Amino acid sequence: MPTACPHCHEPIESTGLSLRSCGHCGGILPRAVAASDITIDYVPGGAEPDSPPIGTASTLVLHDQDRRVGDYRLVRSLGEGGMGIVWEAEQAGTGRRVALKLISPRLQPTPETVERFLREGQLAASVSHPRSTFVFGAGQQDGQPYIAMELMPGQTLKDLLDRDGPLPVERAVDYVLDVIDGLEAAHAQGVVHRDVKPSNCFLDTEGRVKVGDFGLSKSLIADSELTRSGAFLGTPQFAAPEQVRGGAATPATDGYAVGATLFCLLTGRGPFVGEAAAVIAQIISDRAPPLRTLRSDAPRTLERVVARTLAKEPARRFADLTQLRQALAPFATRGSSIAYVGRRLAAYMFDEIVLSLVMTTALVAILTAVMALSNHLLRGILANDPHRVVAYIQIVEVGLMVGYFAFFESRWGCGLGKRLLGLRVVGPNGEPPDYARSLLRAVFVPGALGLPLLTPILSLLRVSDPTVSVAGLDVTKWLPTIAPTAFTLLCMVTMRSRNGNRGLHELVSGTRVVTPQRTAAARRRRLPVMAPVVASSIAFGPFRVTGKLGMSGSSSVW
Repeated sequence: MPTACPHCHEPIESTGLSLRSCGHCGGILPRAVAASDITIDYVPGGAEPDSPPIGTASTLVLHDQDRRVGDYRLVRSLGEGGMGIVWEAEQAGTGRRVALKLISPRLQPTPETVERFLREGQLAASVSHPRSTFVFGAGQQDGQPYIAMELMPGQTLKDLLDRDGPLPVERAVDYVLDVIDGLEAAHAQGVVHRDVKPSNCFLDTEGRVKVGDFGLSKSLIADSELTRSGAFLGTPQFAAPEQVRGGAATPATDGYAVGATLFCLLTGRGPFVGEAAAVIAQIISDRAPPLRTLRSDAPRTLERVVARTLAKEPARRFADLTQLRQALAPFATRGSSIAYVGRRLAAYMFDEIVLSLVMTTALVAILTAVMALSNHLLRGILANDPHRVVAYIQIVEVGLMVGYFAFFESRWGCGLGKRLLGLRVVGPNGEPPDYARSLLRAVFVPGALGLPLLTPILSLLRVSDPTVSVAGLDVTKWLPTIAPTAFTLLCMVTMRSRNGNRGLHELVSGTRVVTPQRTAAARRRRLPVMAPVVASSIAFGPFRVTGKLGMSGSSSVW
């Protein structure tokens, strides 16, 4: 049976060879076709053929010259993947243009898998987020399942990569953070994408990324002959080890694919290359190459983040996409501006001022209480050795300052200042750093490597009485005051946009300051929700009304 060209509709006679273009119009065929491949029949006059049973269909029947699939008229082929062909289509009645994915009959789905596929399609249609393409629904026509999705007019990240080559670190991370936002919304609805890769990440008109082409069709191969024969459908370069083994897909599976996508954006290739069988074997048994072996200018910390996302065992990856976002945030353009650095300085100054006021107030209260209880004793101590008393107080103040930052940042990731300004300190794993890292960070800033202790130590050692002059200046008067401030400013010298504006204290302690974003679930909880007025018996066309949301002018919103 001849195969019809999707462009000119002329039959393509089989020669036993695989064809890539039409001999009549020269149009590129959706994929190489041969005599044994699927055929496209056109039924004139809208006649309904006998539908083949699910699982045995080898012919996709397109009605009339308009080439319809269900409620959609096919316009042109957009591309083909391992699961089927994606068409630009127009919905009858509404005129809405959609991307219609027709599932390949080679999958030979059973009625049970088609039912599961349709349920997952309804679940994916519940995902509504600016960073995720909309899935309008899923259905079947003449035994062939299909998915109706939002039509994205722009290019994909793969197109961008093919045109420009490996992307700058900040730009690649920006795109991946958009991907994470879209996936988080899907995960909150219980949807696992299962097919994240650059070609499924679409650029909108604002240059932002929307995750598309949810891997719903993979639900069709769970019991298929291809799965039982050991074949892998999809793009193995971005698939997690548990996925290529045929295991259950979880949010950690998408996390692996996000890491592989970032690796590809930074290096121009996937973590593993070669024939599909070789790639699958490498994914299961080999470690991914370190990022810096292929991209020498990549930050070492980013290399560790990518390596963790590509861990073989899901338990060794980031616990969720929120942690991954926090680990990537310092390398993005958002959160790396001068305003961001200013917020960090403002948070630090706020903490120092508040702590100084609290400690001064507490000290005055303690001294007042002690003087009231042991007035003569305290006056004797102050009269005999006032410098020693002041020195001890200064040592306690420095210790409390360091302890404050170390404790609160290891426990909650922030002190009062950072909390008010929406900042958090995280370690290499995207979580609040452990106490050792927090203490090391605090010893550098605000501890200034102990330089604030110069004044009390010199006072205890009686070194502050004699004058030590350098070029005519009294060192004992200005050095203990200037040195801590100079060292704190020195810690800022290493701040660069390419390393996420990390100071010396952060490079040494392996920490960073991030601006955490709320998860998709948290953002939804903040949306104002009006109690619906139940009206389940009302219907408008194909829509069943579940409740009234409110009024907009003279119109009702249902």
